[in-house]
Amino acid sequence: GSNYFIGLFTVTNDLIIPQPYPPGYCVKEQLFTSTYVMYECATDGKSITKTTYSDPACSTTSGDVETFSSREGLENGDLNDFNCVGEENVVGYDLYLTGCGSFAIGTAYLATDVCYKYLNLSNVTNAVYPNVPSDQYYQLSQENLCEGDAITANTYIGEGCGEEDGFATPQTSFTADSECGFF
Repeated sequence: GSNYFIGLFTVTNDLIIPQPYPPGYCVKEQLFTSTYVMYECATDGKSITKTTYSDPACSTTSGDVETFSSREGLENGDLNDFNCVGEENVVGYDLYLTGCGSFAIGTAYLATDVCYKYLNLSNVTNAVYPNVPSDQYYQLSQENLCEGDAITANTYIGEGCGEEDGFATPQTSFTADSECGFF
């Protein structure tokens, strides 16, 4: 599997989503701030450290350092779950403020080939997920896969990303290779 840390990414105060961050990359955890973080694996692979920086090169630390040294009580893909004994599988993409090619606010990085718990839903609408009863509670899981120069984001209903974990096929899927869009 890939090396990763499952942290949170804040788009707005009302939209905070889990992300699989790749160790060793300077990343933003909040869209509209000048704060950056870097996750770094210990050499033995048994812990990961999060350091906060005030610049996009992650060269000036703000002094905030947090170490995660145990996966006890965590399931694969939970918030704060990590893997430091895998491969480096990473995708980078540009973030724009108002539209494609407009004011660039940075490059985001995701660890790929990681199944993680994405959102919890209740009262799922049949328009978005037509194969699912709308009166039940669901865990959504997501997996981002690199294939050549394209990335595919698959969202599954269930606590996993495969046939044995819930619905066998992705309920939503998005592939991009040089596309631009809004979220």
